[in-house]
Amino acid sequence: DRPEEAADLCTQTLELDPANKKARLRRGLACEALDLSAKAGADMVLLLSEDAELKQAKECLGRCMTASPTLRSDVVTEITAVLARIDPQSSEDTAARILAAHELAENVFVITMGFAP
Repeated sequence: DRPEEAADLCTQTLELDPANKKARLRRGLACEALDLSAKAGADMVLLLSEDAELKQAKECLGRCMTASPTLRSDVVTEITAVLARIDPQSSEDTAARILAAHELAENVFVITMGFAP
């Protein structure tokens, strides 16, 4: 009923525990309800990269793809930002983060979701 509040609470949880799947799923669904397709898509890609059988995540990502024709590139941008937040002290440069995000997203879009490369 209150997706903004849910997204905020889940973001707080993910700041403390980036691996919390339940918080990531709920935040993604809340972002979808707020028409934030790129943020929702990024959360779903991160979930599906760990568990390709999460039905709710697959359904949400499919809806986000329908809602946003630029979702694939938008998701890479979001995941790059997530990777920077998870490991801000990393010596990994921006180009490497973008490449890692792109590979992660494309694997989910092509292998898990069955979209064309």
